[in-house]
Amino acid sequence: MVRRPTKRHVVLVVTALMSGSSAPRESETQSFNCVKQMSRGVCGLAIHFLVLFLRFLINRARLSMPGFTLVLAFTLATSLLEARAEGEEFFAAGVMLIAHKDGDTQLLLGKSHRRQWYELFAGRRGTTVDDEGRRPETAYETALRETYEESRGYLSREFLHEVMDESRYLNDGGFLYFRAVVEPFAIEDMREAPVPLSDTPLAFSEIADYAWVSIDAVIAGDNAEVVDEAGRTIDVRPQLKGRVLRAQEAGWFD
Repeated sequence: MVRRPTKRHVVLVVTALMSGSSAPRESETQSFNCVKQMSRGVCGLAIHFLVLFLRFLINRARLSMPGFTLVLAFTLATSLLEARAEGEEFFAAGVMLIAHKDGDTQLLLGKSHRRQWYELFAGRRGTTVDDEGRRPETAYETALRETYEESRGYLSREFLHEVMDESRYLNDGGFLYFRAVVEPFAIEDMREAPVPLSDTPLAFSEIADYAWVSIDAVIAGDNAEVVDEAGRTIDVRPQLKGRVLRAQEAGWFD
């Protein structure tokens, strides 16, 4: 559940914003620390980015104090209502793709063109259209779409729907990961997969490379590097080890 911010929390945020500090990083740290006390999920993240944006408006566009107060109050209320209405807070969602090969349990990771590390397939929440019109995606829908796109369409929506377990997921501070067990396959097949025809072709070319990694190597690693199945030493997202340990505790690899 999303925790409601107290009056003290709101005062702390406003105080950090209005501190007049000439050091942007110091001010950012103050506001972020205050926001973290409100929520560890999507609400806190949304408010954090709003805080930084509003501070920019105050400094650059000279937003008036009454205007600032009104915008901040409105956004705080809206963020909290949306998070509570959702019932299950999340900022992004993805899939932990698990394969068992020769007695070893492996995970499939991808590396974006924009990042230096390999990580689980995941992305931010989007919107979808159904009989009732356009609406925000559920966490499951976000995870399925992102994995379909980041696999270049190699893992089809129909296939992912069969292997994903909608009832088994980890919530890591607003990042939800669903469990999916697949048969091992060659990375080269995914690299060479033709990109599906789409209105958003760039979504299918976001990932620059892929790697199978052993969960034992991830757990034994130092949160920064791991040796993949091909023998390459690759950088991995620092949070990967913690997520793998949580999945292990939940029995995901049995």
